[in-house]
Amino acid sequence: MLESKNTKSLDDLLSKVGIENEIDEKIKTEVLKEIQEFNSWLNFENYCTETFKVEDIKIAPFSKDDWIMKVSWSDGHKQVSFNPNLLRNSSKDFFKIVVLHEYFHLLVQKVPNKEDATKIKDNFGNDFMSLIDIEADFYVALYLKTIKGYNKSKYWQTYYEGVRVFKDDWIRNKKFERFLGAILTINRLFANDSVFDLFLPSITPLFTEDHIKVLVLKREHIYFDTLPVSLEDLKQMRDIYLNPQDFNFEGYYKKINDFTKKSKVEDLGNTVQLN
Repeated sequence: MLESKNTKSLDDLLSKVGIENEIDEKIKTEVLKEIQEFNSWLNFENYCTETFKVEDIKIAPFSKDDWIMKVSWSDGHKQVSFNPNLLRNSSKDFFKIVVLHEYFHLLVQKVPNKEDATKIKDNFGNDFMSLIDIEADFYVALYLKTIKGYNKSKYWQTYYEGVRVFKDDWIRNKKFERFLGAILTINRLFANDSVFDLFLPSITPLFTEDHIKVLVLKREHIYFDTLPVSLEDLKQMRDIYLNPQDFNFEGYYKKINDFTKKSKVEDLGNTVQLN
């Protein structure tokens, strides 16, 4: 699940610019349309069979905390609300990506609320929750690539437009590993067609060896591998993780690409199909 550091509502932002109703309704309409198109794509590709009626999806502030999606029951059926607070410091397209990520949690992975994510961490560990997040990132990126025509640069440009909303003031190892895993997974996706490879790295070996270990989840199986990145490479990624505001997009994007090239994940061979 994605967590926002922002605590001010969209209404605060819109009232400042004096066009609250016009922008508010335009954003809601665009986001609802994006959710419907994403849902239709998931159904068409047989990633899931469920759907939400548009009248059961709300785009409205419901909390000032770092809470983006809330699912509740009303008149015997589910309703989902998306909190637009993070629009205070991000672009509309970035907000759409976050909403689609959360919607994938709900519709496909059956992780509707924050307490459900907490239970997963308690029952299966933080690494499993990181894989769930990386999978959601993957499918949103696949949708954007195949349906919306995104390339790698456009994806990271959109991500960069809101990345400061989710930045940490200090490095939490598991969140940093999830960040690196998303980068490797997304860049592998944009470099190759017809791949399903989720990467979850462990940075622990870097303290004693000059590489990181990675768990690779494919459609067919899971395997473990070694990626030839160094402690210095990790420090470069630490800089954009902790201080993205210190970089323009070109600098941010270059560090992501340099790290990916050093890891060599874009060039990994595809799985050999057995007869």
